[in-house]
Amino acid sequence: NGVPILNITNYGYGGIADLFVKQDSNLDCVSTYISTNSTKPSSSLWDGLAVYYPLDVDARDLSGNGGNGVINGAILNKNGVQWGAIKFDGLDDIVTIPNSASLNLPTNTSEMTLSAWVYPINLSKTGRYWVVTKGNLYQQALFIQNNKSVFNIWQSSGATHCTVTSTSIIPTNQWSLITGVLNSTHCSIYVNGVYSNSGLRNWVYNLTTTDNGVMYLGKRTDNVENWFNGSIDDVRRYNRSLSSTEISELYNRTLNKYYDSKLTGDWNTIGYNLPYLNSTNIYLWSDYNCSYSTWKLFQPNLYFRQCANGTICSEEVI
Repeated sequence: NGVPILNITNYGYGGIADLFVKQDSNLDCVSTYISTNSTKPSSSLWDGLAVYYPLDVDARDLSGNGGNGVINGAILNKNGVQWGAIKFDGLDDIVTIPNSASLNLPTNTSEMTLSAWVYPINLSKTGRYWVVTKGNLYQQALFIQNNKSVFNIWQSSGATHCTVTSTSIIPTNQWSLITGVLNSTHCSIYVNGVYSNSGLRNWVYNLTTTDNGVMYLGKRTDNVENWFNGSIDDVRRYNRSLSSTEISELYNRTLNKYYDSKLTGDWNTIGYNLPYLNSTNIYLWSDYNCSYSTWKLFQPNLYFRQCANGTICSEEVI
């Protein structure tokens, strides 16, 4: 709505240090990001969003389309890219997301984007490690194979409509953003917001116009090959192809964030690395509803602030 969650005044007081943001237990505010400008940065990252799973406290869909998922075995992990994440044991943990029209590819020229943050623990087995799959016989999929990310679109018979493998390695024990894009001519894959590779759409194998298959996080629809072992966070599915600029923005919004248990030991605290922000005013923004949240701001060894939405923080030296 153009009003910042927080307007942090005199940020440079006592010298630049990292900033920690703690939200209260009502986690209805997601996708936070910062700027030094009092005008909210424009963004199109909510346009064409079919489903959005922050995976902070459960598998609810925050796109507004009602595609809430169900967690089966997987556990909430406080060490996510943004707030929490979901950890999969690689054996039988999944998140099941019901089928909906917004997740289908209704025409042979349909476009889409599928994106997820991944933190794989073990990629030593032969075969594919499934991150996101959708459809009867995995028609839409993001997976990791030979330590590289793959975006694949299949026809219902199993014939490949478009496939692409990244040129860059997906490391273990580290967060990576993998994003697959299907546009009018190609499918492309991005790693950490940067273009990696692309492949041509194969028009011999048309897309299926009706698909009643559910979406899974952590496994393939028919249970073949490797279930994902590690954490998955911030899963998005768009009914359009994101531009390279938008994908870079999607990555950079979380680039300067980290979780720090030393501050409060609470999983709903997130840190921002801010040594480059030589500004006396910092603005915290979100694209989602934050009307029921209270925020606490910590600048280690300097001061503490507690703020209501859209208000200027009071300052207490600690």
